[in-house]
Amino acid sequence: MREACVPPWWLPWIFAGFAASCGADTHPGETATAGTTEAATTTGDMSTDAAPTVTGDDAGATDTSGDLPEPPIVACSECFPLERLPDELRAQAEELLLLALDREALYTIAADIKPMSSGFAELSYPAAEPAPPELDALRTIVAAFTCTPELTASVQVFHATFDGVAYADGVVFHVPRVRETVELFADLFAAIGVAADAPPLAIVDAVDADPTTRRFRGYGHLFGYPEHAVDFFAEAAEHEAMTGEFVEREFIHIPTFESAEGRFVYAVPVGHQDNDDDVALRARAAPVLARYSELRATFIGDDKPGVLSLVRTWFDDGSGRCSPRHALMQVTR
Repeated sequence: MREACVPPWWLPWIFAGFAASCGADTHPGETATAGTTEAATTTGDMSTDAAPTVTGDDAGATDTSGDLPEPPIVACSECFPLERLPDELRAQAEELLLLALDREALYTIAADIKPMSSGFAELSYPAAEPAPPELDALRTIVAAFTCTPELTASVQVFHATFDGVAYADGVVFHVPRVRETVELFADLFAAIGVAADAPPLAIVDAVDADPTTRRFRGYGHLFGYPEHAVDFFAEAAEHEAMTGEFVEREFIHIPTFESAEGRFVYAVPVGHQDNDDDVALRARAAPVLARYSELRATFIGDDKPGVLSLVRTWFDDGSGRCSPRHALMQVTR
């Protein structure tokens, strides 16, 4: 298992800068797992998925979403239906769901701050061999991370391999926000070759396969980073590719339950002062994390109901009908 400060190489959104800040070598292959299989690791979209905010939003500093039309709803038994999983996968599914909420995926699952999040379920295996059964098991688990058509999840198998090792990662999607992001940056995603009505996983797969710095921009926007941070990172990568000079950077961290730093993080120029987008992102994330922390204290621990009850209680409108949007409605706006 990699050390927490070394992000996965395959999503180099802020890899070079973050690795440098940790004192790590910035050559991606030297940080990759060498043929081991891990269902959950210690790295997240702090690196590949970098650190997001919702760009193109006119929401106020304390808002946590845009306009909320009548939400799609499902019976709460259909919200994260982990009971349907095989018995041997149920405990692992609950562990991964709790890990996702403890990390930056909270801001995709219980808010629309991040269009997508990863960093809670990773797998590596020899690329030349048949996919291991753990990959199918992970797909089965992650497919149950859904609540209404607005919140879905998939397993992404990365386009590139390294030293004969293939990598896969669980990803959760806030589907309306993914589509909104693709529409907002339509020229970028058209150049990548996808449209807003494509399935979220197809969009991410296309971004991952792009050989240009459009890949950095696509991932940055989908992970919800401020537009200024996406531009800086892509331009810094282009400068380094042309000149061989690494562009120094600093980092802005948005706290998660697991850690105040290092999970939801993005690169900015040295000397950067928080601007309106940075301030708004912090303000949008803070009440979501505060509410989750309250619920977690009630539901997680010995002889307590557990993560599934936590999510369903949070998403319940009071009548046994669940939607992720109900979580937003409980947050002070």
